[in-house]
Order: sequence, then structure tokens, then C-alpha cells
Amino acid sequence: MKQFVLAAVLLTACQPAQSETCTAAGCTDIDKACALDPPPLAHYRLLTDGTALRDAISRRVYLRGVNASGRAKLPPFAPFDYTAGQYDAALAAYLDRAQAWGIDVIRAPFTWEAVEPSRGSDSEDFLGRYDALITAAWARRIWTVIDFHQDVYTRAFCGDGFPVWTLPPVDADGKPWPNPHADCPGWFQQYFSDTSQAALAFALFWQSQGSVRQDYRALWTRMATRYADQPGVIAFEILNEPISGGVGGPAWEATTLSPFYEEMTALLQGVAPNTLVAIDTSPLDGMAFSTHLAKPATGGVIFAPHWYDSGVYTAGAFDLAAPATAVAAWKAVGDGWNVPTWLGETGYPHDRDGAAAAASALYDALDANAMHATWWEYGVSTTSWNSEAFSLVDGDGTEHADIIDAIARPYPRALAGDKPTWSWDLSQRRFQLSWSASANGLSEIVLPPRAFPRGWKVSVTGDACASPAYDKSGLFVQAASAGTVSIVVTGK
Repeated sequence: MKQFVLAAVLLTACQPAQSETCTAAGCTDIDKACALDPPPLAHYRLLTDGTALRDAISRRVYLRGVNASGRAKLPPFAPFDYTAGQYDAALAAYLDRAQAWGIDVIRAPFTWEAVEPSRGSDSEDFLGRYDALITAAWARRIWTVIDFHQDVYTRAFCGDGFPVWTLPPVDADGKPWPNPHADCPGWFQQYFSDTSQAALAFALFWQSQGSVRQDYRALWTRMATRYADQPGVIAFEILNEPISGGVGGPAWEATTLSPFYEEMTALLQGVAPNTLVAIDTSPLDGMAFSTHLAKPATGGVIFAPHWYDSGVYTAGAFDLAAPATAVAAWKAVGDGWNVPTWLGETGYPHDRDGAAAAASALYDALDANAMHATWWEYGVSTTSWNSEAFSLVDGDGTEHADIIDAIARPYPRALAGDKPTWSWDLSQRRFQLSWSASANGLSEIVLPPRAFPRGWKVSVTGDACASPAYDKSGLFVQAASAGTVSIVVTGK
């Protein structure tokens, strides 16, 4: 009899069972529940495997996050406002909010002006704050992509990025350069002119033997050395939205930009061989979602284009079919290169009617293509760069809730297996995911608290069981044998 009772107890303990736990915030309910713990990882880094990103135990990883942010283009070069002595507290509040949205990556812009305000002298004040952002993000399991950010070269041209000391002493007319400013809603028009100040400045930059290029290489060498082994840093982005010394085009991309990326990839991988390198297209490519960049010759590269719906600005109307076309087109380029595709910037201005529906259509397209993305932008500041209206949160802390609700959705952070398909229905608060699971592999699914304010319940199909993860902000799923596993998560 004793042996029978013991066998019954052991059998019960090994079988998935219904499990429900409740807190003040709501309940979690799993129909095939078991106790699962996070798997041990030898390192935090991500590796490329063809078009996939994989973690230390070869799980397929998906990046969904935010850019931090337009405010970081301006002194004091932080994505949020803070008072003296209160940076750490403001940083914690900033990242806690993002964590509640379920993000797992931040694209963290830095400008050359912020790092090296005067030639030969780096700002440890800025770099210390930047260090703190990366460290605090990883404490919340959020990876960082370090992004060299520029728009129309410098703040002297109503842009950001390069310090004024990289320019000649005077302009082409012998006049001093304008003082830094950020009051140009039409700043991007300089991309379409081969006589703009930005075009002339970049013409000098693309001279490969010029002093500015040498200083640029030296800057990246220092940054790559500093962050080569910084936990949470998974990639360096060489140059945001590069432009030519004119209108650009296929010839410039093939003969100038592509060799530049090869040169810089070799430099960065020589200094930080375990860190990925992200390459962006020109902003004109971003509107057409096509490029003449050459396929990278080395591994460890992520294709990182941008996409904004130009019709919102030219016609003043949202085209809800446009995201599916653009996302699929960019993914096809990355697939053709056999590298991961990550939409480094995408988003809609929150002050336009229909932005929430467009954001939902965009993220539906990202889900359908199982593609990585980071929304532009997340800042918390009363200062707006060139009067842009993209931030998910206003300076007083007010959230643009309808847009956040559209993008703060469930997704697989790390899948032990392949061939995933997933979808999210906000109106029903219903998430469905299926994949070809690996035997005994443990997958992690992000379930943002914002998406399930009263908790959730899970139905598991296949030879697998599940348990809540990370204080119920996610789900662990483990398959006992190889085969198709499906889960359905619905809000309570």
C-alpha cells in the first residue's frame, strides 16, 4: 500500500495540472501547469544564425523595444528630464514604465557631440549617465543597441550628431556656422538638396582620408572598447540614416556607403568581436523600403533599416495597408542577405488622428513577419526636438495610451524551436502562438502587464507545460518532446 501511495504522489507531481494564482492585480491560470525556472545562460550576448538571432542556448530571440529618444539629441543628452542629483531616480522610473510595456531592447542613441564636445576630450559626465542607462536596462532584462545618432549632421543645421568642431572654421560663404538650434519642423528637407549645409558637411566626411573620418574611427574605437563587455550590449549601430554629399542614389550606396560599412564593421569586430554590428540605410531608402547597399561580406551583422509612412506627411492620411507592404519588403532584403532584419526606427506622430489604428496595423505586420523592431520614440520631456510628436509619453508623464496599447503586446522573447506564428487581438486580449518546439527546450513568452491588467489564463496544446515567469509578466513553456506546441493566452 505504501508503495502504491508513493507512486501515485510521484505520478501526480510529474503531470501538468490546472494552476491558478491570484494577487491584487489579478489572477494567472494555466491549464497544463508545471514548475519551471529560468534556464542558465553562459552569457547575455546574441548571435546571428542566418536570418535568426539566437541566445547562449540557441533559442530564437525576438527584439521588440523603443528608441530612447529624441530628447537625447539635445543637452544634457538624456531621454528624460531630471533635476540635479535625481538622474538615477528618473532613470528608474523611465525604465520601470518601459518594462511594464514588455520591451526587451532599447536602441540608445548617442551623439558625437555628447561624447566628445571638444576635440580630444571625452565627457565622462555624459558617458557615466550612458553607462547607468545600459546597466539599469539590463537589470530589467532589457538589451541595448548602441546607436551613433545623427540627423542632417549637426545641431548647427537644426539636426544633431556631429560636433561643430568637425566642420571647417567657416561656411562656404566665409561666414560663421549658425548657433545650435532645434526649431525646424522641416529639418529633413535638407536630405533632398545637394547644396544644403548638411550635404556639404557630409561630402567632407565621405573623404576617407579626411581628418573627420580619422576622428570618427577613433571615437568608435573608444566606444567599442568601453562597451565590448558591458552586460546587455548586443550591438553597435555604425551610423543613423547616413546621407551623401548630395542626393545620393544607387551609385553612392554601392561605391561609398557599402565600402564604408565594410571598413567600420571590420574595425568594430576587431575591437569587440562578440558584439553584433547594425547597418542602416539612407533615409531616402527608408521611404521606398529598398536599397542598393551591397550584401555584407562578414558575419555578425544585422540589417537595420527604418520605415515611416511618407503618406502621413505628403497626403496627411494613414494607409493601413502600407505597413504590411513595407515590413515584408524590408524583410525580403534581409532574407536575401541571409541576416536578421531589425526595423531600427518606425512609428507614427501621436498628434494625428488614426495613429493608434496605424500603430496596430504596423505591429500586426511585424507579428505576421516575425520581425524585430524598436518604436521611435520614448522620451519623457517638456523639450521637443524640432517640434516632433512621436514620443509615447508627454513631458508631464501623460501617456498616449491608445498607441501604447497597440504596441505593448505579447510576443516570444526566446523560443526553443522554430517556425513560429503568432497574433494578438487587443479587443479580445487574446494572444495565440504556435511553433515547432525542441524537446526539453524552455521558451520565454512576454506577457506585458499593461496588456493583461486583470491577469491572464493560458491554454497549452501539445506535449508541453507552462508556468508564470518573472513575476507574472511572462510565461515559461517547456516541451517534453519535439513537435508542434500552441498556446492561447486570454485576459481575465
